Amino acid sequence: MLRHVCVLSLLLSACGGSSNQPESPSEPNALASDSPGSGATQNDAPPAEVPYSVSEPPKPTSGTATQDDQWWLKASCPAGSERFGAAPPAGTEIGCRTPKGKLEGRYAKFHQNGKKAEEGEYANNLAVGIWTAWDEAGRKQTESTYEGGQKQGLETEWYPDGKVKSQREYKAGKRDGLTVLWDEAGQKRTAMTYKDAKPHGIEVRWDESGKVAKVIDHGSN
Repeated sequence: MLRHVCVLSLLLSACGGSSNQPESPSEPNALASDSPGSGATQNDAPPAEVPYSVSEPPKPTSGTATQDDQWWLKASCPAGSERFGAAPPAGTEIGCRTPKGKLEGRYAKFHQNGKKAEEGEYANNLAVGIWTAWDEAGRKQTESTYEGGQKQGLETEWYPDGKVKSQREYKAGKRDGLTVLWDEAGQKRTAMTYKDAKPHGIEVRWDESGKVAKVIDHGSN
């Protein structure tokens, strides 16, 4: 029987004050129902052709952040801001802040064991550019791109062994574009498209052998 694969839902982070930062990788992701939404139709006898390829690999990522990079020892704060916090063992976060409390420039947060938890950049107190999150063992968990405090473009999530777990596309903070899920063995299990945060068009699910197991038509919304 097809093992159901849950589709990760959109989580938006609040943007205000010094706490305005991307969702923490330590926070549990909400899971969308595995059942098709209103108006969706299921086909357990899939057509000969589907709009997605089971063999297409994950999209490449472009983040360069590492656990070992101690950039705060080399880089100064942007004009008009000053360094706050400290790296372990003296502190658990480090970044730059203006006298009015707005975050500017590079920022890093750390786990209690001293490993980086997340790293990225702020502009006018809003997350921008590539943000990377790691687990307590220092293994990369997610890589997301932000514009003006909202997710924009590709977000990639990894299993602890380094295999890609999911890739999702965002536009202005909402799911928009392709979402793909893989199992722990590296087998693609689900591919679907979102439009304005809603499932759109055809969703395809594969079984463990790579055969199409289910096709769901979410309509054009």
